[in-house]
Amino acid sequence: MFASVIRHSRGVISAALLLAACGGRPSEAIITGEIGGMAAGAPVVRMDSTEKLAAPDAAAMAVDPAAASAQFADRLVTYNASITLVVDDPAASMQKAAAIAAEFGGFVVSSNIYQVPPDMPQPRTPFEDSRAQPSKVSGVMQANLTMRVPAERRVQATERLRQLALDVRGESLSGQDITQEFSDLSARLRNLEAAETRLMAIMEGAATTIDVLAVYRELVTIREQLEIIRGQKQYLEQSAKMSLISVELLPSAGAQPVDVDTWQPLLVLKQSLAALLNGLQGLVNWVIYILIAVLPLVLLVVVPAWLLVRRWRRNRTAAAK
Repeated sequence: MFASVIRHSRGVISAALLLAACGGRPSEAIITGEIGGMAAGAPVVRMDSTEKLAAPDAAAMAVDPAAASAQFADRLVTYNASITLVVDDPAASMQKAAAIAAEFGGFVVSSNIYQVPPDMPQPRTPFEDSRAQPSKVSGVMQANLTMRVPAERRVQATERLRQLALDVRGESLSGQDITQEFSDLSARLRNLEAAETRLMAIMEGAATTIDVLAVYRELVTIREQLEIIRGQKQYLEQSAKMSLISVELLPSAGAQPVDVDTWQPLLVLKQSLAALLNGLQGLVNWVIYILIAVLPLVLLVVVPAWLLVRRWRRNRTAAAK
């Protein structure tokens, strides 16, 4: 008998888990006895095809502004703002932005200060070795900051951030309605909690160890899902309560470093010696090349030609006599 109860309970739990997985809400219309806005016990009036429908009541069709405002106020919306500021000192402005986040009841999620690499390397000097790496100028310092502030104080915090800047280079705001996702999670949570309660009742009536272990395994699975859903709901609630603001801090033209190369006489001396040795090495290479590769070819062509010309001149002289 207890085994049949277990099988029946598993069927109930499987149905509850299926509802939770689909994310559907419990059918309030069936629970309250209403279907399609009509009471279950209300009589159904049949109409002839010749009868005409009465005109709808204007008062019934009117939308209550207070109800619409209340419905809009209950929605969960997350806001993500981004702003790019030009400041004198990015590092100091980053500290001030962190203080603004704390002032408005928020906190800093991440912050970073870094040096932007130069776009192009500097040209080599005339005495610089071609195999050496080209010299580069030091880049400018930039910073970025990500903070969260209460959603109702986001506008004031953004305005305070603008006051830190010499110029506002760009600004953007995006929002996402998460009401439906939050409602689905709530429905799944209620179904899983009901299944957990049912399993606890079954465990109390279990008579054998096998039955207890079977119910316990189901409880572990459901409780894992409960913790996951509760964490997701908490994250959505916090995201809606605390807006995210990303701040990019760029240095002004006056704050950028002046690119002045330092004088390094020892480096110039080394580069000059390297250039001299490279020149002597090239000269010696040319001499060796001429002696080994060019001179034998010249001798093979010039010496026979010279001998032929000399013999021809001797024959001409002998014939003239």
